[in-house]
Amino acid sequence: MSHQRMSAKRAGFALALVFIVSALLFTKLVDVQIVRASELQEQSEEIRTTDEVIWASRGSIVDSFGNDLAVDVDRYDISTDPRIVGDFRRKGEIVTVSAALLEVAAITGALHEELLYAISQDPEAPFTYLVKGVSPEVRESLRALGIPWLQMDLIRERTYPFGAVTGNLTGMLGTDEALGGIELDYNDCLGATNGVATYQRGADGVRLPGTTESVSEPVHGGDVTLTIDSDLQWYVLQQLAEHGSRLGAAYGSAMVVRVKDGHVLAAADWPTFDPNDFSQTPTKYTGARVFSSPYEPGSIMKPVGIAMLMDGGYTYAEDRLVAPGFFRVDSDTFIKNFSVGEDRQLTTAGVLHTSSNTGMAVLGGRMPKSEATQYFQDFGFGATTGADFVGESGGLLQSAGNVDIVTRYAQFYGQGISVTAAQMAGAYQVIANDGLRVPLRLVEGCT
Repeated sequence: MSHQRMSAKRAGFALALVFIVSALLFTKLVDVQIVRASELQEQSEEIRTTDEVIWASRGSIVDSFGNDLAVDVDRYDISTDPRIVGDFRRKGEIVTVSAALLEVAAITGALHEELLYAISQDPEAPFTYLVKGVSPEVRESLRALGIPWLQMDLIRERTYPFGAVTGNLTGMLGTDEALGGIELDYNDCLGATNGVATYQRGADGVRLPGTTESVSEPVHGGDVTLTIDSDLQWYVLQQLAEHGSRLGAAYGSAMVVRVKDGHVLAAADWPTFDPNDFSQTPTKYTGARVFSSPYEPGSIMKPVGIAMLMDGGYTYAEDRLVAPGFFRVDSDTFIKNFSVGEDRQLTTAGVLHTSSNTGMAVLGGRMPKSEATQYFQDFGFGATTGADFVGESGGLLQSAGNVDIVTRYAQFYGQGISVTAAQMAGAYQVIANDGLRVPLRLVEGCT
């Protein structure tokens, strides 16, 4: 009987213990499933939820034939979560972490040691980059490896297919902002806004199907079309480089303008820069001097001066005059020609043909200062060209009241006045267009 009572007590004790444990488990279950269900679910989702950038494309800059001068291309950043990096099976065989990273290094050109360091420097970090900016082809090769803990995120990279040929016009894009040229001037048109999506992933880092939600949609940028002919731009740049080097020039600029509508077909600078790799380029070469750097034009102003005088009725092609060896401005100042010589009997056409400074001074003296200033303005000097290029200079043209006695004559042969190459091209457009000035145009529009 004593043994039976002891067994009964033990059974009762065990039953009570089971009841107590069951009650505790039930209480915990109620707490987890009901009382704290919402809180715990939120914590779980926070742990598993990941934000993903939905990349928007910045608009392209294209030439008049639709050729890309600046365009976004797809690139991929390769990353991982060090917490889930580990050996894995592939076709029945174990692939170690080190072996997997050797494969990544072979495909991407990265150093194996650097990849190992990236995943080991902080094993508890949720994220680390392995390789940045690989091409779609490299990405596909990496995908074929079947490494479960590799993450491949799409990014956009700005490229300039024509490089230095059109770099002075396109400008460039820095890490966070546009740094010059059309990229900066038309940033409001070209600019894009990335979207954001969220998704959940399992403990192995793999995206869980059906969990992706778009928080905000990407907004793509517009395209800017230039009037430029890229082939002509290339040719003009080659000519500048060839003749500039031969003459020992520090730099040169040239512009080609279509007469009937003022469209800029080429606007080249030498030396220039490649916006794909401009980190080592001196700042003085990263702009567009053709628009931004005024200079005293010299004798290329003479055709403009003759056009002004003929249009104003102060001379004509066969008009005869004496171009002196020295033109006296006052008792202390003389104007002379490049090659000092005797007085010469010339026609107006002859003054232009021989590029006579003194002949231009004689003819220029016939036009009142105020009228001359107005003519220079009508040719586009002293103001920007209408191309609206960022940083464009209007040069320097003195008002009639500030024109001194020397400048009064010197302007007609290109001294005492500063202009840009773009302004000079615009002035020649006026002459070629029978006196009708059309403002220069570099940008067709934004779409």
